[in-house]
Amino acid sequence: SLPSIAFIGIPAKVVPFPQFEVQAQFAGMVWSGRAKLPTEEEMAAAVEAEEAAKRRMGVPTKYYHVQGAAMFEYNDMLLAQCGLDPLPSWRRAMFEESQFNKKNFPDSYRDAPLPPRQHYEELSAAA
Repeated sequence: SLPSIAFIGIPAKVVPFPQFEVQAQFAGMVWSGRAKLPTEEEMAAAVEAEEAAKRRMGVPTKYYHVQGAAMFEYNDMLLAQCGLDPLPSWRRAMFEESQFNKKNFPDSYRDAPLPPRQHYEELSAAA
């Protein structure tokens, strides 16, 4: 048990900086006593449940740190444990559109300018 250690930025296939900020907020709030970690038993059960789910999906162990869209639920869970609001929904809309473009336009998706944030806010409001 190492309650004063945190690994920020390990997940892959995520929107990195908002997630790293959420992880850092969570660690800081735990260390300051403003948020509590789950019990060791609860954390061990959560790890086992996630590993079991990944095994059922056939995910190789070396890819267990890949989150993709699951990052949104993870970030919201950490923020909730801190008593903070979830990240704005436009971030998910931006991620989903980016993933769509990456899949459908793999050679050019990086070349097009991004729409303004208002575009993503409107997408998330319509969902």
